[in-house]
Amino acid sequence: MNSRKLLIVFVFLINQLSGQELSIDTIFELKNVDISSSRIEQFSVGYKIKSVSSDELNTHTNTSISELLSSSGGANISSYGAGGLSTISIRGGSPAHTAVLWNGINIQNSMNGMTNLSSLPVELFNDVSVQYGGSGALVGSGGAFGALHLSTKATGVANSFIGYSVGSFNNNKFVVGSDFSIKKSDFSIKVYQQSSDNNFWFYNTYKFGSPYQRQENNGFNQYGLVVNNVININEKLLISTSGVYQHYNKNIQTLMGDYNLGNENQIDNTLLFSSILKYSKEKFSSDFKLAYTQAGIIYSNPDLYSKPSVSVSESFISELNTDYNLSLNQFINININYTHEKTDVDSYSNLPERGRFTLLFGYKVTKLFDVVNIVINNRNEFVNNKLSTPQISVGSDGDIFNWLGYNFNIANVYRVPTFNDLYWAKTQYSSGNLNLKNEYGYSGDIGLNQKLKTEHVYIEASQNIFYNSINNMIKWMPDDNSVWTPVNLTNATSVGIELGAKISYKHNNSVFTIKENYSFTNANKFDNGVVTMQSYVPKHNLNTKATYRYKKFNVGFTSNYLSKQKTIKGYLKAYSVSDLSTGYEFGIKKFKIDVTAKINNVFNQQYQVRYGYATALINYSLSTRINF
Repeated sequence: MNSRKLLIVFVFLINQLSGQELSIDTIFELKNVDISSSRIEQFSVGYKIKSVSSDELNTHTNTSISELLSSSGGANISSYGAGGLSTISIRGGSPAHTAVLWNGINIQNSMNGMTNLSSLPVELFNDVSVQYGGSGALVGSGGAFGALHLSTKATGVANSFIGYSVGSFNNNKFVVGSDFSIKKSDFSIKVYQQSSDNNFWFYNTYKFGSPYQRQENNGFNQYGLVVNNVININEKLLISTSGVYQHYNKNIQTLMGDYNLGNENQIDNTLLFSSILKYSKEKFSSDFKLAYTQAGIIYSNPDLYSKPSVSVSESFISELNTDYNLSLNQFINININYTHEKTDVDSYSNLPERGRFTLLFGYKVTKLFDVVNIVINNRNEFVNNKLSTPQISVGSDGDIFNWLGYNFNIANVYRVPTFNDLYWAKTQYSSGNLNLKNEYGYSGDIGLNQKLKTEHVYIEASQNIFYNSINNMIKWMPDDNSVWTPVNLTNATSVGIELGAKISYKHNNSVFTIKENYSFTNANKFDNGVVTMQSYVPKHNLNTKATYRYKKFNVGFTSNYLSKQKTIKGYLKAYSVSDLSTGYEFGIKKFKIDVTAKINNVFNQQYQVRYGYATALINYSLSTRINF
């Protein structure tokens, strides 16, 4: 089904539903039930967690999750050009060390351990948050340095919307969605379509004279559908289902150093599905989850290959989760999970599969001495019937004074090799390594946070110190014959500090807010006694965001500074990129209309996020969203 037909079907569906008898009688009960990831949220005590505000989500309605997180600061977003592969890494780890969870399900690709954030539109998600620190005991392999949490759900609040945005380089995006209730069921449906030529102009510093030229072979087209449903069978029993389908067709941009036009193309098809049956009774609740994820990749390069290369990875997940309240302030959690992963990849020497059985136990006590919360998590995972290193985490947070709080956690972490690491077929250029060992290590951080509120001023501040250590870190490196292959390094560490501040001044109808997030990260790897910096980890990262709101008008300024970064071919220069946005909200009868205009890279800076990949100079976008 192409994107145009998908949108027509959705609009027809909305028209048909409008003739049905809609009811919101059960909304208030359903809003109090946590469906998506209650175990992870409730047992993440002691972690630094940064949630993206609803204002930031609304401001970035025409962008991707990668652009949203880059603007929000606090995480390292690495992008292979506009619209290309974009990943998240935290505190000096690689993208494979940061789990990406959708409704509590890890959607990291089992082939490469990554998730492409540039293909995820902000409009699809209700909640976005970043969890810092090793969370292996909570999310398993892949969460050694942190986790990104994404949520789609039926809100139970009747609302429909249509959004359209246009921008530089022939960027067009259309999204339509609706939340509604029919008797005891809540529904949420969203459909989107976006396309862009991405043929921006830039100064090519990789060629003599730094010529001003247009980026080639860089356009993309994508569309997708998100459906959520909650059925409240009775006061104790409900069923929740969620599904996501995405099609992403992207030309892979010609590198700055290439003199010939590239013709590479990649098509990503993603399917996510989960179904939860939840039973709750007084001190006891239990839910059974079934989930399925599929990631398909079709890569083609007519200059090198006669036919496209096809890769498909699948995960089948079944999980039983039980919570029990021992007392008013003591809780236990028992979780049993079985995940079966399999792949069908042209570039593999065989068709690998593996089963992962997990038993997790958690204990939490809240309001100890009226101010302290403590959690202990233990995870035991068997990969193909072989026990991995048991994972234990201890976390605590609370209030020292009314204005001063703290957080603390320490955990051991691990990561199993990806299928690419193990099974990539041997060629003259690359080869997998069946002898790889699991990564394992430790993670910890401690932090303070302060809050002060007066009649007109609100102040927040936070300070965190962290340390991560990974043994047997897996890196792809050229061997003596220049064949790239994954190897286990002796050790890799990252240590650093994170500082945050927010000052908000409110007077009458005006609100002025400024936020600062700074991180210092010293990330090194050790191999045979040689110490080197880890690639693509800036030591200094400073994010500044200033906003002013007067009644229904708002204006915002964002600036990101990243210090120089090491690559395998040298260093990327330090850069600072700033964006300017403004918006206005007005109503016409039952319609609420939001209009937002943005100027990206407002100071027209030339910079690179990845070696050899050009980025756009100053560019623009305009978006409109109608809620009814």
